[in-house]
Amino acid sequence: MIPDLLWGTAALALLVFPGWRFAQSRTVPLPAVAGLLIGAVGLLLWILLLQALGMPLSRATVLPLGFLATLASLVSFKLPQPDTAHPASSWRAEWPLLLPLIPAFGVIAYRAIAQPLFGVD
Repeated sequence: MIPDLLWGTAALALLVFPGWRFAQSRTVPLPAVAGLLIGAVGLLLWILLLQALGMPLSRATVLPLGFLATLASLVSFKLPQPDTAHPASSWRAEWPLLLPLIPAFGVIAYRAIAQPLFGVD
């Protein structure tokens, strides 16, 4: 069970991090939520492409996308310089928007532990 939890945590980090960096470079108010959405869409497109090519869905075919996207986000997206004319808003002002992440992370953890990756999942 622990290896599955570690794989799920690593997969979640590889799913969210590139989109989070992209959202931070574009100064989106909630980059974590945007990162989760961008990562989910990217993973869905990757899985659909793998299925269209007839390739198996395994760690060997899905994880390279996460590594490549993470490396690309580290290299290409530069973090913006703070703008002194417009102070940054605190995430505390928009905390209700983060509440949907609680069940989302719970579902992701459950799916990573209890159910294998299959199809568009």
